[in-house]
Amino acid sequence: MSKKSINDKTELDPKLVRTFCSDAGSACDTLREALVNGNIRLFTTTAHAMKNASASVGGQKVSELAADLENAGESGDADFIAANTDAFIKLLESFVSSLKVFAAGETDAPDAADGVTDELAGAADPSAADANAVVRDAVGDTGFLKEQLEILKNSCEAYDVKSAYAAVDRLKKKTWDPKTSEYIEEIHETLYSDSDFEKAAEMAQEGLGD
Repeated sequence: MSKKSINDKTELDPKLVRTFCSDAGSACDTLREALVNGNIRLFTTTAHAMKNASASVGGQKVSELAADLENAGESGDADFIAANTDAFIKLLESFVSSLKVFAAGETDAPDAADGVTDELAGAADPSAADANAVVRDAVGDTGFLKEQLEILKNSCEAYDVKSAYAAVDRLKKKTWDPKTSEYIEEIHETLYSDSDFEKAAEMAQEGLGD
């Protein structure tokens, strides 16, 4: 049986691809129904299955985002789930479509199977304009993120220590995608370890992208 390489890491055979595409289609329906019915347990189980399944066909970024939804389900973060399920389903459906094209030999793997994850994963080209606009690329409650970054920026510029710490602490309590979590952690370290309020204000401004 012929196999194809995706991202030079995973060997795929047509049967594996067909099985994944079928399972992913069912998972999209289940995620929608679980969200509407408030069945967090079913939602979490389905996200977990897609985390493992997408990794098995080379969809590492899709797997990471499924893990974020799984973690949100386990922690009961309904806001994160509500804000990101539709976007994840759209991403998963795009990934399935690209896998089918790839399996048919009509396109190269990197563009079809990995590139479609850029929208949700925030994996934009770092040389692109506004690459530091974290609010634009974040997966989660972006309204809350923007609000807290603005509070953080203004507090740091005024050297209001209490308000600055409170804003970053509120951000850390939320569930975010890996890129946004790393960004928030960097601000946290800048404040708590370095006490560099000017730099923290600049980082908040960069995240806002204004």
